[in-house]
Amino acid sequence: MGKQEPKKASFYNPPATVPLEPLSDHPQPIASLDSLFEPPSDDEWLGVMPNVGEPFAPVTKPAELPEVPEVPLVVLDAVQAKILGEITPSHFFITGPVGTGKSVLAGQIIAKLRALGRRVNITASTGIAAIHVGGTTIHSFLGTNICGSIAEAERNQRDLNRNAEFRLRSTDVIVVDEVSMLTGDYIDMMDWRLRTVCHSKLPFGGKQILFFGDFLQLPPVIKDPRKVERHFAFQAKAWETANVQTRVLTINHRQGDDAEFSRHLDLMRVGKFDTATAQYFRQCLDRRLRQPIILYPTNVAVDAVNQAKLAKVPGSVEQFPANVRGDSRACEMLVRNCIADVFLKLKVGAQVLVIKNSVGGNEYRNGERGTLTKIEPDCLHVHLETEGHERDVTLERATWEWRDAEQRILASLVQFPLKLGYAITIHKSQGMTLERMRCDLRRCFAPGQAYVAVSRAKNAKHLSLESPLQATQVFVDKTCAEFYARSRPKARRIG
Repeated sequence: MGKQEPKKASFYNPPATVPLEPLSDHPQPIASLDSLFEPPSDDEWLGVMPNVGEPFAPVTKPAELPEVPEVPLVVLDAVQAKILGEITPSHFFITGPVGTGKSVLAGQIIAKLRALGRRVNITASTGIAAIHVGGTTIHSFLGTNICGSIAEAERNQRDLNRNAEFRLRSTDVIVVDEVSMLTGDYIDMMDWRLRTVCHSKLPFGGKQILFFGDFLQLPPVIKDPRKVERHFAFQAKAWETANVQTRVLTINHRQGDDAEFSRHLDLMRVGKFDTATAQYFRQCLDRRLRQPIILYPTNVAVDAVNQAKLAKVPGSVEQFPANVRGDSRACEMLVRNCIADVFLKLKVGAQVLVIKNSVGGNEYRNGERGTLTKIEPDCLHVHLETEGHERDVTLERATWEWRDAEQRILASLVQFPLKLGYAITIHKSQGMTLERMRCDLRRCFAPGQAYVAVSRAKNAKHLSLESPLQATQVFVDKTCAEFYARSRPKARRIG
């Protein structure tokens, strides 16, 4: 494998690390490192959070706190900069439409807090999101396994992870990304868990919580609605008790050059689909684009298209197995949730999709497409076809990691940052800006799914629809729409 440059850390691009040794070289599972720390007394960790509204005071990091890589500063827009300056020890929910820079702002908030000596733990509601942010799942961090409510956690107290209690006491700030996929019952259980472990009557045990996400994009997956009392995080009793403050990002960086497209997307986001919006999107019906990538709601449709298209490319298939190392359970979780293929199959001449930013993000970016032109043992050569910026690039293998709640790496997956670029699921396209894309929205089954798909496009002229966009496809959960309407007067909306 070719030598890779060291990566700069960011909220959305965790640093490259030395590959883990095979599991057989570890006498104990990596997760057992928790047992090496002697937890301090409860009194030492009470009241670690300043009063709401007070400025931060730098704190001393515990001696065992691992070194945290620096996050490179980026230029923020006026809204992001304003919100960054408003971050006090209160609880916040930072939201906004696609393309408004939630991940970028999150990275800068985390950097600011860590510079002040705050111990920040990064978590996410799902494994896919956890890999994306370089953190761990909130379930793993809390040590509550699959418990989704206070009642479940109380019934299964013997199964709760005792090793998690020290890290819960020692943290100052908990970041929760994609909070929209957590139920209100779960947020109340999170509050109960932190209060219990930290022996505190304060909301969330006196820990600052920073929620990120958009309730109009990703709803929680609920198997049995009858067993869930509060479906959405903002319905939690703890959300109200903690007085979570909403901040709304409003400057669109993805569709900023197409104001009309952006305006109709904003209407779709809140479930509004009038005659004018329907008429606007008719221009996209069966639009002829040069080799567009197709978005489908399901994996089955995506796999069928990609394999059929690959079969038509002349030549033999080259296979690239990923190098997966680490704790066996962590490896399983990483493989299940990673966007990279464990067995990547490509041909010279195939259309490919970049799935990770290059170091610094200057050479190639997540979501760019092109043609594979040459294969070498340690690198792949691709001609990127980004409009106005066509170029040839060389891609070496990249690293994805599964981390524990202390940011220690439990597993790593090394693979070329490419996928076949003929089709992709709407879910896996999240976070990408796609050029020349085609959508089949007839089987959209989740609230906000059509909006998420269409909003991948940079502008309307790069979007093709296989069938007319229907009002029945543009729907949101009424409760979520009411939450945003209700919180609008209180939310600080800038720009």
